[in-house]
Amino acid sequence: MEYDPTCEDPTEIDARFPPSIEHVIIRSKGCDMLGVLFGANGEGPHPAVIILHGFPGHERNLDLAHVLRRAGYDVLVFHYRGAWGSEGMFSFSNVMEDVSAAVDHMRERAGKAEGGGSRRLVLMGHSMGGWAALLHGARDANLRELIVLAPFNFGLIRNFADDPLAIGGVKVMMKEMVRPLNCYGVDGLISDLVEGGERFDPLNCMDALRGKRILFVTADKDTTSSAEMHTEPLLENLRESGIDTDHIVVPSDHSFSYGRIALARAVLHWLDESP
Repeated sequence: MEYDPTCEDPTEIDARFPPSIEHVIIRSKGCDMLGVLFGANGEGPHPAVIILHGFPGHERNLDLAHVLRRAGYDVLVFHYRGAWGSEGMFSFSNVMEDVSAAVDHMRERAGKAEGGGSRRLVLMGHSMGGWAALLHGARDANLRELIVLAPFNFGLIRNFADDPLAIGGVKVMMKEMVRPLNCYGVDGLISDLVEGGERFDPLNCMDALRGKRILFVTADKDTTSSAEMHTEPLLENLRESGIDTDHIVVPSDHSFSYGRIALARAVLHWLDESP
């Protein structure tokens, strides 16, 4: 590549197939989820990345979508059911189904494109999205690559359900964050996590992640999902299981607010190293 996609525009634009942006609708359990597809320069099919936003989705990593598009990837960013105008109700259980619907959508597009369904597909998630990416990856044998950014393991919350002080802190955290969501309130979301039990904890699906390639990127000043609680146990178990796992630490906060270029370069370098 003759330019740096993290900070430079393409040097040549394909007149027939220029970079594009497309509003897409993804169906999940009868509801329309709103999405945007960033189309790469040139005739496809291109490798593709799906970006999963966190809870509730204030940081959507759209800068990464542009960087990845400049690097030759089609990128899908979407909102789960009940989030930011998508139809239906938001719940953590529904997020799992919504991620599957988005993956199916991209595979269907690849199948319809010239060259068939051989297009490379990578699932990348931030915070709650990182948690969802790991859980989906464990269920999807055909998905080979995952990028997990500052993951928040919502499966741990069930461990605090009987501790009024701890669960009270979770409720305070969630109270303001649910405003952009159509859901059954904070109590409903916590009940969903408790009822989800062990299936919501990625630590319980390590074996199902065998054969995959996984990148973790964390921030050294993350006070929302500390690496000690949310990332290190996952890394330790993945490596003990012999799973191909890389970990990069960026000097920044949970949203990589002052480490965006470093984050983009870390992601692109890892993608370029794919066997």
